[in-house]
Amino acid sequence: MPACAMQAAEREWRGETDKPLKMVAGPFVLVATAALYGTDRPSAFLDFSRYLSPWVDDARIAREGLAIMSAVDSPYYPMTARYLASVPVTRRTEVTLMRSWLGFHGSPRKFVIAIVPPRS
Repeated sequence: MPACAMQAAEREWRGETDKPLKMVAGPFVLVATAALYGTDRPSAFLDFSRYLSPWVDDARIAREGLAIMSAVDSPYYPMTARYLASVPVTRRTEVTLMRSWLGFHGSPRKFVIAIVPPRS
């Protein structure tokens, strides 16, 4: 699922800006794994925590922007929703993603992908 989520986030990012996607944010397990699939080699803003992600600060978010992702049915979605309310999101999309591996398919899940573009 992280690879699918990363592809969706990159698609939304490219629809908003031509800058490289340098940071993804959201629940720890999702974004730590999804970042590995990013073509621009983004870093992860884990659980929106400065403690877990000391490389993230307000200046970096303003300079580079970020893509936020979370499964809507995740127990961590309320944390994502609170963060979304606190940042200048310019694009917010719900996508349905489904895992597939060797012809086997998982259950579809809804994800929110939101973009906070660079300000400079």
